[in-house]
Amino acid sequence: MSLLGSTKQQILRILRRSPCTVHDLALMLNVSDNAVRTHVLALERDRLIEPRGRRTGVRKPSVVYAVAPAADQLLSKPYATVLDAVLTEVEGRHGPAEVGSIARTVGERLAREHRGKVSSLQGRARIEAIAEIINQIGGVAEVEETDGHFVVNGYSCPLVAVIPEHPQLCALTTAFVEQLVGEGTVHEHCRRDPDVRCRFEIELESSGRG
Repeated sequence: MSLLGSTKQQILRILRRSPCTVHDLALMLNVSDNAVRTHVLALERDRLIEPRGRRTGVRKPSVVYAVAPAADQLLSKPYATVLDAVLTEVEGRHGPAEVGSIARTVGERLAREHRGKVSSLQGRARIEAIAEIINQIGGVAEVEETDGHFVVNGYSCPLVAVIPEHPQLCALTTAFVEQLVGEGTVHEHCRRDPDVRCRFEIELESSGRG
């Protein structure tokens, strides 16, 4: 993702949430339609986004754009083949459970590196901070609050290229979230088909609700 400019990254992040027209994107980014159109055409050329129909407008229909199905695989291709080979070797030697165990250990270690960013926060502020950390390390996460608990929805998994073959890697993000949540319970409900989507339902203990 670092190979893309910041505006292109923002466009991809917005389109991962929902399809938009060029004008929609311009309003959200506070720039001109022409400025956005240049980036959209480049992203379409690189097969990262694609047209998804048209929306009727005052003057003429506007093209609606969405992230292309292969976008995450294309962005992760440089490391995915090597990572898949390493995981396959570990699984072949030690079994699938070992991959899950390693994933949890890595998730816990990563969480320790970021714990200082959330240690003084409680309630929604803490969960929002966790989502922002996920965004900073390559994901796209948003927070919902329903019936006294929180849901972190992930629309772009940094491990998307290998999750379908190695679903045990979901333990990495689960452990990461659990460690940063601290006093509470995390339930993982992720989709592991080619269109990977992360979902973590979080119930905070009363002392951590703020």
